[in-house]
Amino acid sequence: MPLQKVVTSAGTIEMNYQICTPTNACATAIDQNLPTILFLHPVYLSSIAFHNQMNDASIRRFNCVSFDAREHGLTISKVDKNYGPAQAAEDTVLLLDALGINKVHMFAVSMGTLTAMHMTMTYPERCSSAYLLSPHAIREPEDVMKGRREIVECWEEGFSRPESRRDAVYGALQLAFSNKPTSLGNTMLSVDISRTLKIYDPSNKEEVRIFSLSFFEADRDKYSCEGFSGVKCPVKLMFCVEDVAYTLEQARELLKLMQDSGVNASLEQIMACHYGHITKPTEVNQSLVKFLQEVDPCTAQLRVPSQAVSPFDSVLKKAGYVEVESDCGDVQPPFHQFCHCPPLNRQGVQNESDL
Repeated sequence: MPLQKVVTSAGTIEMNYQICTPTNACATAIDQNLPTILFLHPVYLSSIAFHNQMNDASIRRFNCVSFDAREHGLTISKVDKNYGPAQAAEDTVLLLDALGINKVHMFAVSMGTLTAMHMTMTYPERCSSAYLLSPHAIREPEDVMKGRREIVECWEEGFSRPESRRDAVYGALQLAFSNKPTSLGNTMLSVDISRTLKIYDPSNKEEVRIFSLSFFEADRDKYSCEGFSGVKCPVKLMFCVEDVAYTLEQARELLKLMQDSGVNASLEQIMACHYGHITKPTEVNQSLVKFLQEVDPCTAQLRVPSQAVSPFDSVLKKAGYVEVESDCGDVQPPFHQFCHCPPLNRQGVQNESDL
C-alpha cells in the first residue's frame, strides 16, 4: 500500500493510505466527480478496521479514503509529548492536500472521532459532514483512563514477561468488543499487533504512552461552546449500546453541548459494541448511507457498483481470516500469537428522538 510523505508542524511523516473508487480498490486518485468519505480509525487498530465498509457496495459508490494515523499500521512516524487530536487533524488535512482532495464526509470511530471533531472546528471548509461512531465523552472519564493505563502497563511488562501481553490484548479486546471477540476482529488485531511488535521496544515505550494515553486527554479544552461554534457541517453521534467504556448519558451531554453551540447534531443508538462497525457492519453501513443522503440528497442517485473488493482483503486472508456468514462473537482470541513474539527494533438503529 502506498506511502505519502507529509511535512507537518511536528516533523515529516510517511502516511500509509488507501484510495478506493467504485471500480478500483487500490486507486491512485479519487474520482473527482464523486463525493469522498474519509475514514478515521480507532486506537489499537489501523485502517484495516474498515474492511467491512470497503467491501460494501453501497458505501463504495463514493470515493473511500483511509489511512493509518501516527504510530499505527504502516505509517512511518514519531510522536512528541504534544501529540493530540489537533496535530492529528493537521496531519489529516495535509494528507488530503497531498492527495488532491478538497472536501470530505467523515466516518470516524472512537479515537478517530476526536480527530474528526478537531477537523470540523479547525478546518470547517474541508468537512461536509461527520458521522461519529462511539464518540468519546466531553472529558475522558477517569475509569476509562485507568483501564487504558492498565493496558499500557501490561504491554510494557510484556517486554520482560511476554505472557503479560495476554492481559494487554485482553484489555484491548474488552474495550473494543465487550468481551465478545469475533474472528475478523481477532485477525485485524493479529495483523496490527504483529506490526507493533516489530516497531516498539523498551527504548521507545514513551511513544506508546503518548498515542494510547495522553492523546485522549490532549486538546479537550476545544470541546466547549467556543470550540464547537466553529463547526459548520452536520454531525451524527452514534452510540453503541453494548459499549463498556462510555455511557448514553455522556453521549447525550456531548449532543447537548454541540446543539447549544449551534451545531446541527443528532444522536442515534445501535445495539453493538464499541467497535460496532466491525461486528454490526450492515446496520452501521446502512445508517451511514442514510445520513449521507440526508446531508446531500443527490448521493442517493450515485450508481452502486456490482461488487466491492476491500483493499484489506488479501492481508486478512494471508493472516488466516476466512469470511463466515455469522461472526457472532464466540471466538477465542489467538493469544499465542501475541505472547511469544520477541520485539524487534524499528529501522438495528434507533433514533434518539424516538426514545
